[in-house]
Amino acid sequence: MLSETAGASLLRPDLLVLRALAEDGFCLRRDMIPTLTLLNGAELPRTWMI
Repeated sequence: MLSETAGASLLRPDLLVLRALAEDGFCLRRDMIPTLTLLNGAELPRTWMI
């Protein structure tokens, strides 16, 4: 689900590190929302949906 310019590392059972590159903040947020929603198990706060 991560973009081609992103990666993830599970450093220990309770610590996941995500790294991503994007052209700008809007593109980064657009790419990360599906991943964060999946990891969170629920919808993200409304402020992320701008």
